[in-house]
Amino acid sequence: MNNNILKSKQYGFSLIELMLALVISIAITGGLFSIYLNVRVSQDSTQANARIQESGRFALEYLKQDIRMVGYRGCLSRTSPQTNVIAKNMPVAYDPLVNEVIGYDIKTNWAVGTIFENETAIISDIKTGTNALSISRMASLNSELIQDQTSNSSDIIIDKVSDLGIEKNDIIYISDCNNADIFRTSDVNTAVGMITLQHDASSNITTNLSKTYQEGAIVAKYQSKFYFVGDTGRNNTANEKIYALYEVDINYSTSPATYTRNELIEGVENLQVLYGEVLPTTNNVKYVTKDNVTDMENVSSIQLGLLITSQENVRKNNDNNTYYLAQQAIISGTGSNNHASDKRLRHAFNTTIQIRNR
Repeated sequence: MNNNILKSKQYGFSLIELMLALVISIAITGGLFSIYLNVRVSQDSTQANARIQESGRFALEYLKQDIRMVGYRGCLSRTSPQTNVIAKNMPVAYDPLVNEVIGYDIKTNWAVGTIFENETAIISDIKTGTNALSISRMASLNSELIQDQTSNSSDIIIDKVSDLGIEKNDIIYISDCNNADIFRTSDVNTAVGMITLQHDASSNITTNLSKTYQEGAIVAKYQSKFYFVGDTGRNNTANEKIYALYEVDINYSTSPATYTRNELIEGVENLQVLYGEVLPTTNNVKYVTKDNVTDMENVSSIQLGLLITSQENVRKNNDNNTYYLAQQAIISGTGSNNHASDKRLRHAFNTTIQIRNR
């Protein structure tokens, strides 16, 4: 047998061949890793975008429901007499029409002179440069009187089937198509098939409502809510602040009033509002900021702009885009009304809401 042939079959890879194989392996592995990273980035971006879209739609729909109902007083129109307020411990000179909708421009000392002046839990977290909005009205969930009052100081009796969860000291709205009153329940009694609401002088300025209400008059709780963008106290993995849209339930049933804050939607970074005021001479609608509204009671529609951001950084480059919220430019930077120049994904959501009761 030829020994040279046997020797040639025992040769291994040369150094050049090993290096070439190593280079090819690294190239293939690097390519696969690059594909994985691109897929992962794309997947993170897609998921972030989906969450932003969902949050934006939900936030707008939630706010729309309340804003559309501004001024709701049952079948009582705005041209009818002003609501009579007899409940004790309401804010000084409280006017239900004036307080139907109030806008706030969140600047330094914005809360001075407002009902939020001493609410440090709200003041400390609310985001400077944003707008905020309070809405007060008759609650949508209501009942009806099942029998006439014998006098304007007598008890109010509603059907137990329409139990509204009314308790002692709750602020109640009662109206028909001609009059409306806001009173505080001094006591609530439940009997077979009925709930009796008392409104004596211990809880009200007077026991007398503005009229003797008849069967069919509408009864509901009086609700007041405040919407703002605030700091959640949480940070993302890059140690950047996470903001959210908050709803505050203002409870006048206690003295002083209490404020219950609820986080609605994470990722809301900015809220801007324009008010559509009907001009008295032309009946045209002009959209202006809160400070430029001549008479808030002439506001017939509201423009909302929300800036929603992803929780984590999913962009390849810093976000230096300009976003328009209710016709107002939000640029990147460190200013109070700017958005952060980071790698989080953002989308602007805008809508115009017609107020049904105006």
